[in-house]
Amino acid sequence: MATSETFSITTGDNLRLLGRRWPVPKTDRAGAALLIHGVGEHSGRYDQVAAVMTDAGIEVVSYDQRGFGQSEGRKGCIPTPTALVDDAAMVFGMVAAENQRVPLLIAHSMGGAVASYAVTSGAIAPSGLVLSSPAIRPRVNDVQLAVLRGLAPTHPDLQLHSLITPEEVTHDEAVRKAIRNDPLMHTIVSPRLIVSIVDQGLGALAHASKVAAPALFLVAGDDKLVDPQGTRDFAAAIPSDVTFHEFPSLFHEVFNERPPDRARVLEAFADWIRAV
Repeated sequence: MATSETFSITTGDNLRLLGRRWPVPKTDRAGAALLIHGVGEHSGRYDQVAAVMTDAGIEVVSYDQRGFGQSEGRKGCIPTPTALVDDAAMVFGMVAAENQRVPLLIAHSMGGAVASYAVTSGAIAPSGLVLSSPAIRPRVNDVQLAVLRGLAPTHPDLQLHSLITPEEVTHDEAVRKAIRNDPLMHTIVSPRLIVSIVDQGLGALAHASKVAAPALFLVAGDDKLVDPQGTRDFAAAIPSDVTFHEFPSLFHEVFNERPPDRARVLEAFADWIRAV
């Protein structure tokens, strides 16, 4: 499994983000990638995903998004609807400049909505796009969304419980236990954050034709948090080369499912990385 090293990133509004790098020596480096995590979690959970890329000579950079993990910012809150997209574009530019080549973009869940919107809006133009259970269409019902849209203008940073449980994201009891015991995980969200995720998913879906890079989708067929049909629709509307893997019985965190299922997901990912 790949080993990471941490560093600090300063955002445009002077916030400190915890950066994480899985290095590859320059003499062996074949590429670079930016990895964006999902809601409630942090970049330190992606060693096995990074290992697939470092084994192929791809250096990986990630970071704890603002309000999550070890980064600064009020938990589960964002100052503007596009703050996470702006952060992603900034870090992507940093990775591109460091490596003097266009990086891949890898993203999960909330990170998938951020990445998809960033690509379809032109904020990021990656050499390849990998989306794991992207939040193109989160499971937020009409009543919940109406309440959140009502709160967002007046109480954008109201801290709410996401209601996400470890039992909803994976079948693997060892991973569930690790989530419960991880002090860097949290279940706090806010109206502005949730509305921005929903709107970025909708925006990406509406402008899917703007995706020019080859794309890989790793989709949980039994996803309790994200409607896989939204991801199917997004993938179907992309004009570039799309590889789509749906795993019918898996929950949201396909990279953290039971070992045999996890191996299938990582193998599909590795096959695509070797071919891209």
